[in-house]
Amino acid sequence: MKFFPLSVISLFSFGFFGCASTSSIAGQNYKLSAEGYATQTRAPRKMVDPDQYYATITFPTRTPDGEPPRAVDIDALTTQLLAEISNFHSGTEHGNGTQFIKVSLNLTESEFPPAGFPAQYVNHPNILYRFLPDMLREDPVAEDIAPVIRNFAVSPDFSGIVLTSLTTGHVKLEDGCVYLGKRGRDVVAAFPLTAGLRSDPEGYIEIYDRLTPTKPGARLGQKMGWGAGGGGLTDEAEKQRLLSDCGAKYIVEIHVPEPYPFSN
Repeated sequence: MKFFPLSVISLFSFGFFGCASTSSIAGQNYKLSAEGYATQTRAPRKMVDPDQYYATITFPTRTPDGEPPRAVDIDALTTQLLAEISNFHSGTEHGNGTQFIKVSLNLTESEFPPAGFPAQYVNHPNILYRFLPDMLREDPVAEDIAPVIRNFAVSPDFSGIVLTSLTTGHVKLEDGCVYLGKRGRDVVAAFPLTAGLRSDPEGYIEIYDRLTPTKPGARLGQKMGWGAGGGGLTDEAEKQRLLSDCGAKYIVEIHVPEPYPFSN
């Protein structure tokens, strides 16, 4: 059994069948370096379906110490849900009767509903809950691409405080490391705990938010937009190891990117 550092995933590969390849694997749209790590510096924009949600509520429900939500927090969430449901059914906003209110909770599914949460909102037909995965036990890198990823740095802590997308640019994959910028390898990127790497149906490696796994991710190498917040690396030794492994000079922490231009 292998054990990985919590905040930086480091995986080693000796190539397939004992030899390295510089060509794409069948059905996949990234290259392998001589050492067997993935490189994907350009990718076409992914087409996505229109957003089917009328309202999205993101509500941090844990206390700063990670304890279950306080009664006052549950009351505030209930009040907000009531207002959204009322608007949805009265037609004062944009609801059309076929869309949903999406609520992202900083709770695992086994922790829901918390004590004091009104029963009528647990299985409401127009509320779709998104729960916090038990990410401390899950590898943020999908199993099928894990052998070709050298490092993918994520925060050990969850934070629900995120600024909206403020920056656009490129996040690329070279020789198994994730870098910021179109050229060079000076800046390696670090992400919040919710970030994950996976291969999409067309064989491109994409970064996505594990809180909303059904939402399309952003392909590494395409133009993206991102905000700030969501936590970062805290262990100095792991920061130095990340810089050394990826041959970078700096670490920049960004939130989970989205394809640009954004689709609302």
